[in-house]
Amino acid sequence: MFWHLMLAHFLADYPLQSDWLVDNKRTWWASVIHIATHLGVMFVIVGPARLMIWPQLLVLMLFHFLMDWTKTSLGYRWPEAQSLQYVVDQLIHIGSIFLFATWIDRTLLPGQFPINGAWPVLAIGYLLATYVWFISERIFVRNNPKFLREVDDSFISRMFARGVILSLVLLIRPGFEAFALVTLLPYTKQIFRLRSLVVDTLVALAMAILINLAI
Repeated sequence: MFWHLMLAHFLADYPLQSDWLVDNKRTWWASVIHIATHLGVMFVIVGPARLMIWPQLLVLMLFHFLMDWTKTSLGYRWPEAQSLQYVVDQLIHIGSIFLFATWIDRTLLPGQFPINGAWPVLAIGYLLATYVWFISERIFVRNNPKFLREVDDSFISRMFARGVILSLVLLIRPGFEAFALVTLLPYTKQIFRLRSLVVDTLVALAMAILINLAI
């Protein structure tokens, strides 16, 4: 159940969380929309199991709401610590999901679990390597305007490149150095081309390691 809930979290917290929601997190309606999105995505991903575990999911979403409200309040008071707040917030979300998944695993019967297999892990790996890293990198380099502008301008090509690197590492493995010619293309016109290439390669390799360990 852990990987299913993690996939729902990353989907709802990143591609399904618009800039408007991020900018209006201090308003109750934006927070309600965000939490409702989380709950809806979880209901879809866990499948029929939602009929048995919906109380746990509601409690998990209440905790998520409180954490988001706390992080937003701290962000306005200490904007210089945004990167640290972002990392701590995500770690707490992951920790809470692990605890709730453990609780749910103990309450469900074998036939009540959602569809097993490697698909949630693979989906998380690709999501982390592409869109989640794009958002994370924007937060980490916000004090470097030139690089931040380059991150925004090349986000599609770099996300695609990280996805290609991850695919080649998973498929080729020992011979993954062959990705070099393919992945150099999105970086040729960038000022920070070497930095971007190294970072994207390391991110893709880290996700490949995560996928292999989890599967």
